[in-house]
Amino acid sequence: MNIALKAVLLSALVYPGAGHYILNKRIACAVLACAFTLPLLFLFSDIFQVAHSLADQISAGQIPLDIIEIRHQIDTELSSITEGSFSYYLYGLGIIWLIGIIDSYRLGKAASHLK
Repeated sequence: MNIALKAVLLSALVYPGAGHYILNKRIACAVLACAFTLPLLFLFSDIFQVAHSLADQISAGQIPLDIIEIRHQIDTELSSITEGSFSYYLYGLGIIWLIGIIDSYRLGKAASHLK
């Protein structure tokens, strides 16, 4: 398996920047990994905030212990996030991941031509 394919597979299947790591492009690896991790942390933060809010409401008895009602509240809470930053985080994550895949392929091809 050539280095370009390894880099693409690592970037596509493991984490953005992983392909750059095996290509010894450590700065690009760090930039891509950080650029991907930050929106991911914000996304998880929003999701955990909703989960914590719903757990508090269930504990306080504001939401009955009925799976249908809980599911309805989850849908209601997540729809408010989806209208806001949630979709921006997902688009950003997809774009960063795609950039990592394309760039690792480009650098892998250039590295294989140098050998």
